[in-house]
Amino acid sequence: MKKYLSLIMTLLATNAMAETVMPVAPSMPTLYLSTVDTGGRVLKSLNTTTYSVSNAKLALCWEVVGVPLLAQNNVVEVITGPERFTVNGDNNSVINTDKSGKVYTIKHVATPAINNEFIRRCWKFDKKDPLGEYKLDVTVNDVSFPTRTFTLIK
Repeated sequence: MKKYLSLIMTLLATNAMAETVMPVAPSMPTLYLSTVDTGGRVLKSLNTTTYSVSNAKLALCWEVVGVPLLAQNNVVEVITGPERFTVNGDNNSVINTDKSGKVYTIKHVATPAINNEFIRRCWKFDKKDPLGEYKLDVTVNDVSFPTRTFTLIK
């Protein structure tokens, strides 16, 4: 009986150890885009890509997960608007526009957040920005994501 018990315990221990050392499959590269409420202590996703320029407590945020992240990550955003608009970035951004003033390319270096799990970038819009549908293309460390759209409303 003890032999069988020892054999079973050995097999169970080996199986348990094999399960604990198995690497977790990396998640697929994904970009999330949402309007968020910035009025509280933490950002709260509203689970929509419609943004009201009348509400000063909103921001439009994208978040990238599932991409191998470095201490410094190259990010390229291309924002296309329905009409001419203006983009203001931080000192870390290089901003270029086309002649029409409808397409902006923003390049910057981003550091990952919370245990190198994701990169997040938020944008604010106001009543000076044209209403309508915008397109957003994001590339992080040469990983390009499908075009996302968002809408500015009054």
